[in-house]
Amino acid sequence: MKSKRLHVAYISFVTFIVVAVVSVYMAWWWHTSGSIPELVNARTVFYRDDIPIRAVLIWREELVHSRVRGSIQYRYGSSPAVVGKGDLVGTVLRGGKSFPIYSPGKGYFVPGLDGLEGEWRYSFIWPGSASLPDPPGTLFFQDLSEIRRDKVIGKLIPQPQNLRCVFYCPLTDSLSSDIGGGSVEFRLDPLGVPYRGEVRVAQRMGHTVKLYVNLPFFPADVLTRRELRIFVNGGEGRGVAVPDSAVVIRQGVRGVFVLDGNNVSFRGVEGFPVDGGRFMVEAGLNPGSLVLLNGMTAQEGRIKLW
Repeated sequence: MKSKRLHVAYISFVTFIVVAVVSVYMAWWWHTSGSIPELVNARTVFYRDDIPIRAVLIWREELVHSRVRGSIQYRYGSSPAVVGKGDLVGTVLRGGKSFPIYSPGKGYFVPGLDGLEGEWRYSFIWPGSASLPDPPGTLFFQDLSEIRRDKVIGKLIPQPQNLRCVFYCPLTDSLSSDIGGGSVEFRLDPLGVPYRGEVRVAQRMGHTVKLYVNLPFFPADVLTRRELRIFVNGGEGRGVAVPDSAVVIRQGVRGVFVLDGNNVSFRGVEGFPVDGGRFMVEAGLNPGSLVLLNGMTAQEGRIKLW
């Protein structure tokens, strides 16, 4: 009996120790989980402000005519083609006879029209501050179709020539400086190759600028519609990035909660939101600073880290 009582006492003692240890651990876990907020490290990043722009395109062009009416068979089908002066661009079939049509010059031959030929020029697009016109797409003529009554079979865009464009853009300090230097930087894709366009005319309108620019290229794929989407470089710089959840507005001041030692304080910052759920801090925060991830629930004061 005595041995049995000792065994029961031993089991009770061990159980008590285990329960006590678990209780202490759980108390510590709940205390620390409530005391230590999630932290993020402010990292230095380089950024570029790519401004998406719709530009309307301007080029010189001339209509290509046939001497006779009939069915037209295009040499290159119903798509733009690079041609030299005197190159065959099509053949008119009429009454069992064929009548060749030759290119009047070197450039791009387009077997189609958009209805703006002879009207779409700088003097039509530039004046005023209204929204830029929305050009229609080119209507390509079908192979072996009947020639129009005016005997127009397409148009020639002579080469070489400068492809020009007109667009509106928000005016940043960096862009204003570039314009003063005579050119602007842009990309066809934010991750693409940078190009420089020569500024021909610039008209400032408050925080916006209207630009007339020479583009450094003239690819055939722009001929189907007189507009192009580009990304203008509005400025580059270096800043400190934090998750946008860390940024809050407190009493009219935008800022973050920063941990210094074991003390949390609110610090005002200047910057702007960027892609990826981040906020770019330009002033008010140093690289490497520890910032509370959830600014909405953060409070100033001392916290227990351990």
